Amino acid sequence: MGHAYIYTPDAEDFDSLGLAGALTANTCEFEEIAGGMSQLTLEHPLDALGRYRLIKPGYIIKAPVPVRTTPEIDGTQIVTSVEKWTVSPLATKAQRYLYTKSTKGKKKKCLPADLGVIVTNRGTDRYKVKTSKYGTGWIDKEALTGGVSEVIPDTPAGIETAMPASSVQPQLFRIKKVEQSETGIRAEAEHISYDLMGNVSHYVADNPTADQAIQGILSTTAQPHDFTAYTDVADQRIDIDYRRENPIKALLDPEAGVLARWGLELVRDDYELYLLSNAGVDRGVRIEYGKNMLGVNCKTETDGVITMVLPVGESKEGKPVYLTSDPNKVSETITPSSYISSGNVADYATPHIMVLDVAEAKIDSKKGGSHVTPALAAARMRDAANQVFANGGHLPTVNLTVDWLRLGDTVEYAQFAELDNAFLYDPVTVIHQPLGIKATLKVVRIKFDCLTGNYLETELGTLGNMLINSTLTTWQIPQGISGGKLALGSIDGAQLADDTINTRHVQAETVTADKINSNLITVGWFQAGVAQITVAAIETADIDWANIQTLNATMATVAKAQINTANIIAANINWAQIQTLSADIATIAVAQLTTANIEDADIDWAQIDSLQASVAQLVQASIGTADIGYAQIKDLVTGTAIITSGAAGQLYINRLNVTDANMVSLTVGEILLKGEDGQFYRLTLDESGEVVGVPVQVEGDNIGDDTIPAGKLIENTISAREINVAELFADSATFGAIKSANIDVADFWASTANIGKVTTNMLASDVGANLDIRSNETIQLLVNSNYVRLTDAGLVISTNDPNNHFRVLITENSVQIQQDGQSIADFSGNQMHAEGAELRDRLKIGNWLFITREDGGMSILKE
Repeated sequence: MGHAYIYTPDAEDFDSLGLAGALTANTCEFEEIAGGMSQLTLEHPLDALGRYRLIKPGYIIKAPVPVRTTPEIDGTQIVTSVEKWTVSPLATKAQRYLYTKSTKGKKKKCLPADLGVIVTNRGTDRYKVKTSKYGTGWIDKEALTGGVSEVIPDTPAGIETAMPASSVQPQLFRIKKVEQSETGIRAEAEHISYDLMGNVSHYVADNPTADQAIQGILSTTAQPHDFTAYTDVADQRIDIDYRRENPIKALLDPEAGVLARWGLELVRDDYELYLLSNAGVDRGVRIEYGKNMLGVNCKTETDGVITMVLPVGESKEGKPVYLTSDPNKVSETITPSSYISSGNVADYATPHIMVLDVAEAKIDSKKGGSHVTPALAAARMRDAANQVFANGGHLPTVNLTVDWLRLGDTVEYAQFAELDNAFLYDPVTVIHQPLGIKATLKVVRIKFDCLTGNYLETELGTLGNMLINSTLTTWQIPQGISGGKLALGSIDGAQLADDTINTRHVQAETVTADKINSNLITVGWFQAGVAQITVAAIETADIDWANIQTLNATMATVAKAQINTANIIAANINWAQIQTLSADIATIAVAQLTTANIEDADIDWAQIDSLQASVAQLVQASIGTADIGYAQIKDLVTGTAIITSGAAGQLYINRLNVTDANMVSLTVGEILLKGEDGQFYRLTLDESGEVVGVPVQVEGDNIGDDTIPAGKLIENTISAREINVAELFADSATFGAIKSANIDVADFWASTANIGKVTTNMLASDVGANLDIRSNETIQLLVNSNYVRLTDAGLVISTNDPNNHFRVLITENSVQIQQDGQSIADFSGNQMHAEGAELRDRLKIGNWLFITREDGGMSILKE
């Protein structure tokens, strides 16, 4: 069962329960398109606790959604050496926090003890870890224990060999739109990465790599931000210009964005963006689509099929050039050899030709870092045409949508159930026997129920086609489209979303009487979504519902008013009966409350003549004078207590200093007095009833603090369960257990000592004796930057410098010399193994000696 939580717009700590705990949402659905929209839709009732009031534009919702496991990338290289660690049970809560950055950053989660994590990057004070439940982040290195190295494949999906491929994890969404009705609140929120839409980038470059373009877009923004991005692609593209563009458009625009220019796939993880060459994994999912399958819709189109490409370059004179039969030449004349055909051109009765302008094929220019010759231009034109077919342009468009709610437990459910193991971007083989289609599609859209943890819809298709056909967002609409560029009748009412055109976007005098259908306005009835009337003289108005921003009335008589929100600067109300009042700030000069039921009150100052409370919990109370009839106080700490009269069932006093005591009744088990001779006497009654003093040996509870000086103690006379002293000096002392924050002694002997931490200048053993140091996991000796570590794997000798790449590992069977976690030489089985060896002077094998001479030659001698 998943929950959604809400936070302030500038929240820094997302480990808490938010502003109001778990929201009691009716629905909370997540939808994401591969490389495009990522949105959360939440519907919430008008609850009695008022949680719905916190659902405002700009606030942040945290909800559990499917998140793909992302690789660690250094530059453009995928990190293949990772480590498995465990969150230490001895780590403090502050150490176990997961942050969004290596320094500072926002709090994501306080990781539980004994949780297994994958370390992918070692920072100075924090390590970057990946978890299957809480996502990726940085944690204090002191919170981790027991690191074990592991090598993973050099692919975007290689990380899946060390941890699950994908899981449901909390992600952040910022509320963009809120609608309130009589029944509840409906909010639309976008993934936190869309915060970049409000920024502006100024990046431009001639021939950057994908990584340079991505980092350039994010580093040249007008305002700083918290986002980082990674890619595993180092290919170059020419003429990149994202000046005055918001970073989201620069990255995701389906035609000119980084994703489209480099053919990348986007994976989001809160404040981290991964633009990968291939984020999906072929998990062997295979679906054979039949007829009349409940809950499954399969659409096949051939409109976008391309079977022949005519690539076009440019001569140095600026004229178009085309391919010839000679692969090293181009011509200004089109011939049959100017076309590049796909292997299935004969499968279609009509031609499907695409004219492709190749910008990199301009002769005598320097595009892509090389001087463009006719032969290079021809090669680039052929490569561009073949890339169209490699991207699937020669195949029909197949789109398969699975509606899990409708599919239910039908007979066909079994084969589609495999999609539970397929994630966004994963390829799936789809076979459509009636149409003779066998296509490999990708998961391009998912719809997920955050409350139940179930998928609602899964869509398979072509990624590029999915983005082009999806609803346009604000960043997909280019600037400069005016009304004159739109043909008459090209946009009808059905194509306009609600509230897309407001009054300030309608030019003055553009809507006149002759352009309004007279059937819409009649004298008897007028209906308008928004009507702005400068002056209205209304004799009688029967208004069922009115939304009035400003009302100026000399006298308003309202029999009954139901006001959802009222902003009243000054109100003179003689009498008001308010059933429920919710006020952020209420300033009341005088309030007479017969009955007040206050669930939570934060009162800075209160002067209360009479307070009657059944139960009052006070964290801190400063009371000048209190007349309390009865008080049941669990713990009382007071500097001075003046009690006129008191009756106590039980009174425990550690130290009692009484100037004058008047006791009605005193029952004392034992009274000890100290005599003038320094001896202690117990007061008792003899046989005649006289009070006499009997000498006693003072011990146990009869000894008060600071009552016996050291001079009164005799050797070997103390036998105590507990001694609490500031300083203790003894020639010989035998203790069952010692618990101390600090023990400062010249010599210390113990048969067994359980010590949490030892800080010492020297740890030594007697000559001939044994020094036995044991540990269940690791023993580490560290001197400055050099360390020796004993682990289950063996003895490790190295330095603690993060820039050092070498260490020595001694195991039961071998001695290894390692570089970056990989063995480059080892000694085992009476043999030495190494990837390479260089001997500068001589080599001896058995009785044979190989020696280098001064002239550069080699001599072989037998001893």
